[in-house]
Amino acid sequence: MEILNNIQKAENMNEIIDIINSNKKFIKPKYQILIDCIIKHKHPNIDDNKICASMKKQVNKKYISELMKSATTLSRIMNSHPLPREDREAIIQIKKELDAIMLQNARKSQTFPLEEYRGKLKALTERFCDRYEIRDEIWNAAYIPFKDIYVLQRIINLDSQLIPKVDSKLKIILQTIFKSSTATIEHLDPQRKYASSKDKPNLYQNSLKDKSNNLVVACNECNYTKRGKELHTWVARNPDIINNFSSYLKRIKNSFNPVDIKYNIYEVARHFEKLTGRELPPIV
Repeated sequence: MEILNNIQKAENMNEIIDIINSNKKFIKPKYQILIDCIIKHKHPNIDDNKICASMKKQVNKKYISELMKSATTLSRIMNSHPLPREDREAIIQIKKELDAIMLQNARKSQTFPLEEYRGKLKALTERFCDRYEIRDEIWNAAYIPFKDIYVLQRIINLDSQLIPKVDSKLKIILQTIFKSSTATIEHLDPQRKYASSKDKPNLYQNSLKDKSNNLVVACNECNYTKRGKELHTWVARNPDIINNFSSYLKRIKNSFNPVDIKYNIYEVARHFEKLTGRELPPIV
């Protein structure tokens, strides 16, 4: 990728900022907090460590803010829905979990414990498997923001062994941001499901895997997190995908003449709904 090579060749901050300004459209919004820290420090000879320290400070502020907002939203969910006592107590337990994480972070800045936390949150949301609106509210309030925080923290706290290969931690961070935002082809119905079928050797070739209604454009990060997962499993863990996918189809509808492309967004939408058991918002 030319952008990555240009980052590698950049000799000072002015060249780094020029690369950012020339390629803003490729940067996902959640990384803007890191990009702003780079642009703010315009001195051509500024030290990488100072910029990285600024990134950590800003991400930590966002971290604390999201923890507080999530606790408030969970309280609102309990007050706005008639819930059995057991369900209310389960939500209160997640709030306590967030309070404990906030207290721990106040004492010592640490990476959000995403995997452990997700397991506890999944146990809570399974109580609402037949009430999508509550489950989605909980996921959107108490998981999605922290997934993004976790990704930002992982980028900032890169393996120090990588730095000598690139000669600059800042360059590695910027390359990682652009790599994560790169567009890829994703299969809604995973390839692996067919490739691993031993008793039906021809199923892989004859399956839906490469038909247009099974192919979508996804960022590299989403492609990596989904990998071989069934779509319904991935969506259950990331309910924000429902609205994002609907927006994706709307952008295609508004950007291209249907006559010019062999891609029926309504067939793709029906395929998505069939695989997930979820209804997409109207594509209008």
